[in-house]
Amino acid sequence: MTLPLSALSYGIILEAMTFVVSPLSPGVLIVQFDEFLTTQTPSMTKFRADVQKGFQAFEEMVASEDEVVTGAFRMNAADFRYGMGGPGPVRKDKVSPIEFICIALLILVWWDKMSLRATAKAIKEMRREVRSEHVDVRMKTRVGKAMITFLKGIKPELIRGCRVTVEEGKG
Repeated sequence: MTLPLSALSYGIILEAMTFVVSPLSPGVLIVQFDEFLTTQTPSMTKFRADVQKGFQAFEEMVASEDEVVTGAFRMNAADFRYGMGGPGPVRKDKVSPIEFICIALLILVWWDKMSLRATAKAIKEMRREVRSEHVDVRMKTRVGKAMITFLKGIKPELIRGCRVTVEEGKG
């Protein structure tokens, strides 16, 4: 299945993702990423507008009154395979920097194809999967690669509340 973006937007996002999983130091990455984002082309103008819409959806999710939607940003022991089995204390609003970046990418790609609830379910599943595989979720190459693998494997037709039908999702 292909992602619901034009080939150009998808290429720009893939290029941006290389910064997430790059072995370079964070200082070097910030300078390179800033240069990448300040490039002036018509495709970058459209990309910036899409990014703004994605972050508006992100903001809407964080400010939502719906517990399912905001629950994507809160995890407890029961949310992890290595958890103690009980609900455990809720760790409110703890999102690692790599999770923040990949949540933003997920929202950017799917914001107009999934409801906020479906997006929240995908975010929570991504966080659950990565945190069950990596106890230490920091800005590390292997964690970034695991998150990117999850993002590339999203099947919208399997998520309730998705606006993409099975037929549209195939491509």
